[in-house]
Amino acid sequence: EDMDDERLKETFSKYAVDDMNGKDINGKIMFVGRAQKKVERQAELKRRFEQLKQERISRYQGVNLYMLESPESLRSKVEEAVAV
Repeated sequence: EDMDDERLKETFSKYAVDDMNGKDINGKIMFVGRAQKKVERQAELKRRFEQLKQERISRYQGVNLYMLESPESLRSKVEEAVAV
């Protein structure tokens, strides 16, 4: 079967991703994936960050923190850190 260059690249790329991704080579785990544009990478990172943020919020939902006799500077730093 005759393959044009584009189809050949596509076939080898798919094989490389399927076969090489996650393989251990010289003690290092390989990541092989489709090349992404910067906008795609940023969107993926933003989506992951939002997902982790939502998980963290739901995990600590309804948890109370009481700080008795602590300096105001510490109290304000803690309030900033846990503000949702």
